[in-house]
Amino acid sequence: MPLQRASAGEVRPPFGDHDVPALDTVGFRPAAIQASDRLLRGTPTGPASGDEPVLYWGRADQDGALGFVFFRNSYRWITAGYGQAFARLWQSALEPQLAYLGSGAPVAVREAMPRAGHRITLCSRGFSGSAPLLAAVDGATPLEGAPSSQGCYAFWPRGHGWYRLESADETAVAPFSLYVFAADAWPGWQRTLKAQATRQMATARLGPTADTPAPQRPLPRHWLALLLAGLLAISWWGERKLKR
Repeated sequence: MPLQRASAGEVRPPFGDHDVPALDTVGFRPAAIQASDRLLRGTPTGPASGDEPVLYWGRADQDGALGFVFFRNSYRWITAGYGQAFARLWQSALEPQLAYLGSGAPVAVREAMPRAGHRITLCSRGFSGSAPLLAAVDGATPLEGAPSSQGCYAFWPRGHGWYRLESADETAVAPFSLYVFAADAWPGWQRTLKAQATRQMATARLGPTADTPAPQRPLPRHWLALLLAGLLAISWWGERKLKR
């Protein structure tokens, strides 16, 4: 699903919601649309030029669904009070996107951070028959997995970069790719996690701050009843004095 550059602009929604704010489009558009693709088009706010601008472009096959959204400020509809129009817009994009999730079994990685020169274990219920292959995107010789446990295979990639899993039965396992980090990336990753945890603890707050105002509690009902009874008594006493 290739994309090509396009000029950004404003687009009206496709459902007749002409009173809602216009949507800002991003600087891309579809480059090769197929007949079976799902499209959601809008209406340009200015003079029409060529095809109607595309707000959503989706495609589904046996591996799953892929889609692009070409607008970026629909949140303004919520803040302006157009919640139903917001729901219609995103429902038209999410329903075809989630209608078909593919038939292949997912693949899980046991290691938190796959690294070059270290063992990487991939597990899936779709692994059956011959061992799967882990092929580097740069075209290096694929690695054959060694059986590790039920439904799991181990690999030892030599270099870092992107790898793609190739299974003997392509329909049993969902398409899967993973990035293998360099062997010396572990200390930097650990420092990043510790720095994030430190920042989170530094900004954490236990209990209310000193300048937090006390919560306002409503006056109990019995005090309101006593106040009303007192006002009635004062009024009755004043009328009695006037009659005398």
